[in-house]
Amino acid sequence: MEASGPSCLPTPCDSPVQPDPEEKEIGREDESISLPMLRDFQGPYPDAANWTIDDVVNFFKSAGFVSQAEAFREQIDLSIYLSLFRSIYLSIYLYLDRFIYLSLFRPIYLSICLYLYRFIYLYTDLSIYLSIYLSLFRPIYLSIYLYMCLSLFISIYLSIYPCIQIYLSITVSIQIDLSIYLPISVQINLSSSLSIYPCL
Repeated sequence: MEASGPSCLPTPCDSPVQPDPEEKEIGREDESISLPMLRDFQGPYPDAANWTIDDVVNFFKSAGFVSQAEAFREQIDLSIYLSLFRSIYLSIYLYLDRFIYLSLFRPIYLSICLYLYRFIYLYTDLSIYLSIYLSLFRPIYLSIYLYMCLSLFISIYLSIYPCIQIYLSITVSIQIDLSIYLPISVQINLSSSLSIYPCL
């Protein structure tokens, strides 16, 4: 015959094994630690944006964590703040250093442009063609100037955000055909590449 009706399994009950007294003491210690925080700070917490170290220590002491507050005062690490100030100082120094180098290099490429103008003027010996040659060589010094401005921008960006990855490739190709005026042909290729990997 098949049994019809509720199952005859035993009803679950509490285990007769009693917990150890050490576990009871640990549970009581946890309750005693958490009670002052629940008792004293049931409302909203104060704004700690402008707190000093003493304010944090006093807050922990008022919450009942006296030993933790003293450990916090003894073990606070000031090297983080020193490294932060060091990175800011190095960023400003590198920016000023690159700016000085750029200002020193500016007369050099200006003198190169003037030398090119003088060479063209002496080669043709005709001042009427000078404006034509200047307009032909204008992309050269403009590309040099843009390259230097881009280098300055990259140096400033790297001084602010040093841990980045940049792949830069600049290629300028200029071909000048002067066969109408002189039997010469000038071809200039300017290429530059920059690869920056993140700092480890």
